[in-house]
Amino acid sequence: MMMDCEAFPLLDLPPLVLVVVLGSLTAHEVAVASETCQGLYRLCQHNAVWKRVAKKKWGLRPSKGVLRPARWNHYYSQKTVVLREGAFKWEHMHPTGEAISKRYQHTGSAVGSDVYFIGGQELPEKRFDEIFVLHTDTMKVDKVNPVQGNPPKFARHTGVTIGERVYLFGGFDGVSKHFHLSVFDTKTTEWMNPKPAGNTPPSRTNHSAVAIGSRMYIFGGMYKDTSAGSDKLIFLNDMHVLETDGPELKWVRIHQRGTLPTPRCGHRMVAFGTQLLLFGGGCGEQWDSKFSDVYVFDTTTNEWMKPKITGHAPVCTFTVTFSAGVFLFVFGGQSLHDNNLTNELYCLDTVSLTWTNLATVGTKPGARDMASGNLVGPNMWMFGGYCGTAIDTLYKLQMDPEIADMPMPSLPPRQ
Repeated sequence: MMMDCEAFPLLDLPPLVLVVVLGSLTAHEVAVASETCQGLYRLCQHNAVWKRVAKKKWGLRPSKGVLRPARWNHYYSQKTVVLREGAFKWEHMHPTGEAISKRYQHTGSAVGSDVYFIGGQELPEKRFDEIFVLHTDTMKVDKVNPVQGNPPKFARHTGVTIGERVYLFGGFDGVSKHFHLSVFDTKTTEWMNPKPAGNTPPSRTNHSAVAIGSRMYIFGGMYKDTSAGSDKLIFLNDMHVLETDGPELKWVRIHQRGTLPTPRCGHRMVAFGTQLLLFGGGCGEQWDSKFSDVYVFDTTTNEWMKPKITGHAPVCTFTVTFSAGVFLFVFGGQSLHDNNLTNELYCLDTVSLTWTNLATVGTKPGARDMASGNLVGPNMWMFGGYCGTAIDTLYKLQMDPEIADMPMPSLPPRQ
């Protein structure tokens, strides 16, 4: 029961001084202080108190960050959960129904509680034109035969979910044919090859794509210039957006500003509100350059920035990435320092701009790259990949529900 604090000397201090005093305490001490009286309880909820507590706990340095917590006490509790032992548990899953053969460089797209796997390859010359759907609520896999149209045998494309449709771009058949835009309607099971208005991006492979609302953004990738028999690899750092909510589909090339990422492929891109966070990638005929850097793109200003990061995730290409709240998670991929593949889980805190190697429990998957990973509720579903040979295993990374339910915080104010 809270007591009357009218005579409590501490409350005679100015509120701003009290905020500083309370911010010098630990989270437990702030909780104890909040139970002392109504006056301290109100002050203990102050955003500035928890901002100081969080900075003291983790040594956070002042930074512009990518995101800004709406409530610092929520950020403190969420980061505590992310770092807690047992917050991430791997489980090797064995679904019933259709068996999906070994493959990598396919796409996985979550639509409600279902995940649609499209295309992929087992070998450079063996690519697939199949669609499978994993019903995560029943753990059953069905093969989908479109009522109209058919996907090509392709891999190294991208796919994003907008509503009940999966929008796919790029890809290669392993021989000579590159592909542009395809749309798969998961409700009608129609496969379509529309011709949008606007400036169509050059076809490409190993690029990244992400959806924000009704827009699909694509960035980078590569293609082979076969003109004059050169077979030269061209690496890209252009960005295009597909508008899907108008009377017709329309491509728009974005005129990027700021500190642009260098040309690359094999990178990953994740949306945080109206911002895109790009991680990793590589380029060169023999992977001469490999990256573990981070760039942030503001879709409201079309401007890139390269924030200063503390620590690093020593991986570069073809990772599995997903996000929750203010945190970016990266699993697997190729090592930044050699040709080995990894099976570590890293976390980038976009508020403090710090990397952490997270411990997991359960049956940890083997090292791999080029797998698909899709978030459905508190679980990330990872299928396939490559480690010397194609893989056909399905894993579930179960997160603490507090992590999966993290709200998206606000963006930092523009400087």
